[in-house]
This record gives sequence, structure tokens and C-alpha cells, in this order.
Amino acid sequence: MREIGKEKRCQNYQKKQGKEVPAAICLAAIFLLSGGNLIGNYIVLKKKNLKRVCGEIIQVYERQISKETKILKGSKYTYYPIVKYEIDGKENIRRCYINSSSKNSFQVGGTFDLYYDPVCEEVYEKHDRKIVAIAGGVLVVIGLLVGASIVSVLGFIS
Repeated sequence: MREIGKEKRCQNYQKKQGKEVPAAICLAAIFLLSGGNLIGNYIVLKKKNLKRVCGEIIQVYERQISKETKILKGSKYTYYPIVKYEIDGKENIRRCYINSSSKNSFQVGGTFDLYYDPVCEEVYEKHDRKIVAIAGGVLVVIGLLVGASIVSVLGFIS
């Protein structure tokens, strides 16, 4: 009698694991694709051989993203630096995509580094950072571990 109960529990366990496999496959794919994307972005920026351009924050653009409600106390704002910089003797001004929810993150008169690609004549706000490649590698490893666990579960079910 106990053997039949144990066998039934084992079958129920295997059925439950079979339903978890598609979710684990999706999770592995998300980790692998995200990690691969981060590593790919790092490699692309590294190949561009970007040159650092020092800019000056001349203004901070304030954008309201939500108003005060009965539930939410106070309005919420996002702050963007407006930067003046010089490339090849020509002065340029741009509002950066980088932003902050803290008003004190960007100070007028402060410096802000931009990165110039002389081949494409494009200005970037971020450069190739090794931490991005490391984070991508960690995500790929996690994705591979999830994939290995899927293989072990599928081997157990069969």
C-alpha cells in the first residue's frame, strides 16, 4: 500500500516538473539573450574607439512625470542635464538622455563626460564599460545553468 502511494507521489512530482519546464526554458532564454545583448553592446562600443569630450552642464531641464494625487504625495520630476561641449572647434549644446529623479544629481557649472565617434561623427553619453560586459557574462552563465537544470529535469522525467 505504501509503495503505491510513493509511486503516485513520484508521478505527480514528475507531472508538476513537466509543467515548469516551459517556464524555465523562457527564463533561460531571457538570461541568455539579455547577457548576449550586454556583451554585444560592449563589443560594439569598444570597436568604435570613442574619444572623451568634457562638457559643461549649463542648465538642468526639469520634467514633471506625475502630479500629486490622494494616494501619491507630491509631484514627481525627472531631471536632465543640458550640456555644452566643443568638437573640432564647434560649440554644441544638447539635452542628455541620462536623467535622475534627484534634483541634486546635476549641478549647473559641473562637468559631464560625453564620448565622440570621429568616424560616424556621433556623440554618445556612455562608453564601453567593463562592468557591462561582466554583467552580461554573469547573465549568460546563469542562463546556461538554468539550461543545464532543464536538461537534468528532462532526463529525470524521461
